[in-house]
Amino acid sequence: MARLPLDQLRVIDLGSWIAGPAAATMMSDFGADVIKVEPPEGDPYRNVLAAQPVNYFWLLDARNKRSLAIDLKQDAGLAVLLRLIDVSDVFVTNYRTNLLQRLMLDYATLSKRNPGLIYAQITGYGETGPEADKTGFDVTTWWARSGLQDFMRAPGQKPISSAPGMGDHPTASTLFGAIMMALYQRERTGKGSKVGTSLIANGAWSNSMILQGMVAGTDWVANRQADAPIVNALNSLYATQDGRWVHLALHNAGKEWPKLVRALNRTELLTDQRFVNAEARAANAVELQRIIAETFAARTLDEIKPSLQREAVTFGFTASPTEVINDPQLRATGVITPVASPAEGYAVTISSPIWMDGVTKRTPRTAPALGQHSAKILAEIGVTAEEIEKLLAAKVLLMPNA
Repeated sequence: MARLPLDQLRVIDLGSWIAGPAAATMMSDFGADVIKVEPPEGDPYRNVLAAQPVNYFWLLDARNKRSLAIDLKQDAGLAVLLRLIDVSDVFVTNYRTNLLQRLMLDYATLSKRNPGLIYAQITGYGETGPEADKTGFDVTTWWARSGLQDFMRAPGQKPISSAPGMGDHPTASTLFGAIMMALYQRERTGKGSKVGTSLIANGAWSNSMILQGMVAGTDWVANRQADAPIVNALNSLYATQDGRWVHLALHNAGKEWPKLVRALNRTELLTDQRFVNAEARAANAVELQRIIAETFAARTLDEIKPSLQREAVTFGFTASPTEVINDPQLRATGVITPVASPAEGYAVTISSPIWMDGVTKRTPRTAPALGQHSAKILAEIGVTAEEIEKLLAAKVLLMPNA
């Protein structure tokens, strides 16, 4: 079997919930040995879907990892973790900085023990400023605090919530990129470093076009009205006969306008003086939008899609989650990928959004049981069987059936 790019890396995942741990998941997809360090009661993310028959959230983000369950509140547990960090390459955490400092797991301390360590931290609001130690989740910080939630609501309507993990997973991708940059620097200098990102920074980056407009004096939210006139009929949503939605995005209208009218079988619009050029279409945008809407409303999505695709019109349609997981394109490109040991509720999973030419990612393995690999991990770093027994007796270490 061909080696994976990260198969020589040992990664410590000391985090909870999603944003930090998902960055470690991405590394595991490319071969890294990721050790999930959890308290004896487990990461709270393990129990977030306790009422469901399958905790599919946990299976998604804890795949390919090994579990070490250890009590860091006890000196003996912390000592074991430090021994593990001494021989590791990457330390990933989304614990608050003040907690890391209390545990002596801050970068200043760990870099002295392991100068080559890449220390990667995700925070809610950044590491400086008056809210540096404030707890943040993606819904409160990435979504609400960044202005995304305010922008996405309809004028005068109650704000909507984000989808689960909607900001956590992109933030994890950001941290993954930062870790790769740090590893590249280590290859050049031999020295480790600290890298980080925050939910609020990623939220602002996701909302950056609107925010940059605000800097320039354009308030997209305040200026938006429920009955705002059509600005561009060729970049708009249209309902089909069967209640589906198609979004046209003809940003190169000069090239795509003829394609659209052919796809809609409305070629008479090409010679209609109201729509003969960009200026005319803009001046008559409301009428053009009405004509296109009537045309879409007379056909189902399955009827309209083939003609739009044949003419290479740029469009998308609002897909349901069922359609997404069964989408032939997503299956063909490995976005939706089979798992190593299919089980009820876990026949396929969603791959991390990065590929490397010539590299086949690790086939996703199931998430570990709490403490499943505790004994093996400790043995690998020289902890003796006698020491393990003492840790178990003192309830510092947890192992299944121990």
